[in-house]
Amino acid sequence: MTYPDSVRFLYALGNEIKSAKLGLERIRAVLEALGNPERAFRVVHVAGTNGKGSTCAMIEAGLRAEKGAANVPTGLFTSPQDEVALEAERHRFLRMLFEDSLAFGGLKMIRRILGLAHVEDLESIAEPARRAVCERKALRLARALVVEGAKFSDISDVIEAARAVARG
Repeated sequence: MTYPDSVRFLYALGNEIKSAKLGLERIRAVLEALGNPERAFRVVHVAGTNGKGSTCAMIEAGLRAEKGAANVPTGLFTSPQDEVALEAERHRFLRMLFEDSLAFGGLKMIRRILGLAHVEDLESIAEPARRAVCERKALRLARALVVEGAKFSDISDVIEAARAVARG
């Protein structure tokens, strides 16, 4: 087949512009049939030829810097093969989850000690002076969990902190 033959063949296929079905109606129908899974989470999808990496980096930095950003977990993936980035994001997320869990536990302890919730263990201590010592120690540990959560690398650090409070 010669070049002119190829051109004639391609033109014979018809006008692709006229036959193209532009719009999002078809993909919307598919997503609706699947139960709209894209609405289950918030995502920013950046596409195009140039500038995706820097655009994504700026969007992620803005979301992280925004007031209350701790409530907006972000992840930046520029390539599906970027296992290093995926592992780093997984570690960052698990670290944030660990620190949030420590803070939650500490706040729950404080709430109970201050009498905002029932605490059977402390209420069973009949001697007021002994009970006060236990409450002070529990509050000291609770404060460490809430304020100094970043210093704990794993649960063994939390256990050691509890033992140190108990000794001191």
